Amino acid sequence: MNSFPESFKGRSNRENYTQTENSSSAENSSQIPERQNIEAQTDAVKGNENIYGDFHVDTLLTFLRKVTPLICSVLEKNSKSKAFDRYKLLSDVESTSISCLHVLEKALASEFCCSSISWNSVGTAIAAAYPFQNII
Repeated sequence: MNSFPESFKGRSNRENYTQTENSSSAENSSQIPERQNIEAQTDAVKGNENIYGDFHVDTLLTFLRKVTPLICSVLEKNSKSKAFDRYKLLSDVESTSISCLHVLEKALASEFCCSSISWNSVGTAIAAAYPFQNII
Protein backbone atom coordinates (compact mmCIF):
# COMPACT_ATOMS: atom_id res chain seq x y z
CA MET A 1 0.00 0.00 0.00
CA ASN A 2 1.42 3.35 -1.10
CA SER A 3 0.96 6.32 1.15
CA PHE A 4 2.12 9.86 0.96
CA PRO A 5 4.75 11.02 3.36
CA GLU A 6 3.49 12.84 6.42
CA SER A 7 4.86 16.19 5.13
CA PHE A 8 2.23 16.25 2.31
CA LYS A 9 -0.68 15.56 4.62
CA GLY A 10 0.15 18.46 6.91
CA ARG A 11 0.35 21.16 4.22
CA SER A 12 -2.53 23.53 3.69
CA ASN A 13 -3.66 24.81 0.34
CA ARG A 14 -4.37 28.41 -0.45
CA GLU A 15 -5.65 30.17 -3.53
CA ASN A 16 -3.25 32.28 -5.58
CA TYR A 17 -3.97 34.98 -8.14
CA THR A 18 -1.97 36.64 -10.87
CA GLN A 19 -1.07 40.30 -10.70
CA THR A 20 -2.17 41.07 -14.25
CA GLU A 21 -5.45 42.70 -15.09
CA ASN A 22 -8.05 40.87 -17.10
CA SER A 23 -7.61 41.70 -20.74
CA SER A 24 -10.48 43.42 -22.43
CA SER A 25 -11.08 44.57 -25.95
CA ALA A 26 -13.56 46.82 -27.62
CA GLU A 27 -14.28 47.72 -31.19
CA ASN A 28 -15.64 51.05 -32.27
CA SER A 29 -15.69 52.86 -35.57
CA SER A 30 -17.08 55.99 -37.08
CA GLN A 31 -17.22 57.78 -40.41
CA ILE A 32 -16.81 61.15 -38.70
CA PRO A 33 -13.33 62.72 -38.77
CA GLU A 34 -11.87 63.40 -35.35
CA ARG A 35 -11.29 67.05 -34.59
CA GLN A 36 -9.37 68.68 -31.81
CA ASN A 37 -9.35 72.28 -30.63
CA ILE A 38 -6.16 73.67 -29.18
CA GLU A 39 -5.79 77.12 -27.74
CA ALA A 40 -2.73 79.13 -26.83
CA GLN A 41 -2.47 82.19 -24.66
CA THR A 42 -0.21 84.97 -25.89
CA ASP A 43 0.38 88.50 -24.84
CA ALA A 44 -1.21 91.12 -27.05
CA VAL A 45 1.20 93.26 -29.05
CA LYS A 46 0.88 96.88 -28.11
CA GLY A 47 -0.07 99.13 -31.01
CA ASN A 48 2.76 101.60 -30.53
CA GLU A 49 5.58 99.02 -30.45
CA ASN A 50 7.91 98.78 -33.42
CA ILE A 51 7.97 95.05 -34.18
CA TYR A 52 10.65 95.61 -36.81
CA GLY A 53 13.01 97.38 -34.41
CA ASP A 54 15.58 94.55 -34.44
CA PHE A 55 15.23 93.90 -38.17
CA HIS A 56 18.56 93.79 -40.03
CA VAL A 57 18.38 94.05 -43.80
CA ASP A 58 21.95 92.81 -44.24
CA THR A 59 21.26 89.61 -42.27
CA LEU A 60 18.12 88.92 -44.32
CA LEU A 61 19.98 89.56 -47.57
CA THR A 62 22.78 87.18 -46.54
CA PHE A 63 20.25 84.48 -45.65
CA LEU A 64 18.31 84.87 -48.91
CA ARG A 65 21.50 84.74 -51.00
CA LYS A 66 22.46 81.53 -49.20
CA VAL A 67 19.14 79.66 -49.62
CA THR A 68 17.92 81.00 -52.98
CA PRO A 69 19.90 78.55 -55.17
CA LEU A 70 18.56 75.56 -53.21
CA ILE A 71 14.97 76.83 -53.26
CA CYS A 72 15.14 77.57 -57.00
CA SER A 73 16.57 74.12 -57.81
CA VAL A 74 13.83 72.37 -55.79
CA LEU A 75 11.11 74.47 -57.45
CA GLU A 76 12.57 73.74 -60.90
CA LYS A 77 12.68 70.02 -60.13
CA ASN A 78 9.07 70.06 -58.87
CA SER A 79 7.86 71.92 -61.96
CA LYS A 80 9.16 69.05 -64.14
CA SER A 81 7.62 66.32 -61.98
CA LYS A 82 5.01 64.03 -63.53
CA ALA A 83 3.44 63.26 -60.13
CA PHE A 84 0.36 65.43 -60.66
CA ASP A 85 -0.06 65.17 -64.44
CA ARG A 86 -3.48 63.49 -64.25
CA TYR A 87 -4.60 65.30 -61.11
CA LYS A 88 -7.72 67.42 -61.51
CA LEU A 89 -9.14 69.72 -58.90
CA LEU A 90 -12.73 69.00 -57.94
CA SER A 91 -13.58 72.56 -58.97
CA ASP A 92 -12.22 71.85 -62.49
CA VAL A 93 -14.47 68.84 -62.99
CA GLU A 94 -17.70 69.94 -64.62
CA SER A 95 -19.56 66.66 -64.30
CA THR A 96 -21.87 66.39 -61.33
CA SER A 97 -23.30 63.03 -62.30
CA ILE A 98 -22.97 59.86 -60.27
CA SER A 99 -21.77 56.71 -61.99
CA CYS A 100 -22.27 53.10 -60.97
CA LEU A 101 -19.14 51.01 -61.48
CA HIS A 102 -20.36 47.78 -59.89
CA VAL A 103 -23.59 46.35 -58.46
CA LEU A 104 -23.40 44.19 -55.36
CA GLU A 105 -25.78 41.30 -55.85
CA LYS A 106 -27.02 38.68 -53.44
CA ALA A 107 -24.49 35.85 -53.32
CA LEU A 108 -25.49 32.35 -54.28
CA ALA A 109 -24.50 30.22 -51.31
CA SER A 110 -20.96 31.36 -50.49
CA GLU A 111 -19.52 31.50 -54.00
CA PHE A 112 -18.62 35.15 -54.09
CA CYS A 113 -19.35 36.99 -50.87
CA CYS A 114 -18.52 40.57 -50.00
CA SER A 115 -16.74 40.71 -46.64
CA SER A 116 -16.78 44.47 -46.02
CA ILE A 117 -18.23 47.70 -47.35
CA SER A 118 -16.86 51.14 -46.53
CA TRP A 119 -17.36 54.71 -47.72
CA ASN A 120 -15.68 58.04 -47.24
CA SER A 121 -17.06 60.72 -44.95
CA VAL A 122 -18.47 62.90 -47.72
CA GLY A 123 -20.14 60.02 -49.56
CA THR A 124 -18.32 60.43 -52.86
CA ALA A 125 -16.77 56.96 -52.86
CA ILE A 126 -17.80 53.50 -51.69
CA ALA A 127 -15.58 50.42 -51.59
CA ALA A 128 -16.36 46.71 -51.31
CA ALA A 129 -13.87 44.12 -50.10
CA TYR A 130 -13.85 40.47 -51.09
CA PRO A 131 -11.95 37.63 -49.39
CA PHE A 132 -8.76 36.56 -51.16
CA GLN A 133 -9.96 33.00 -51.84
CA ASN A 134 -12.77 34.37 -54.03
CA ILE A 135 -10.43 36.19 -56.40
CA ILE A 136 -9.61 34.09 -59.46
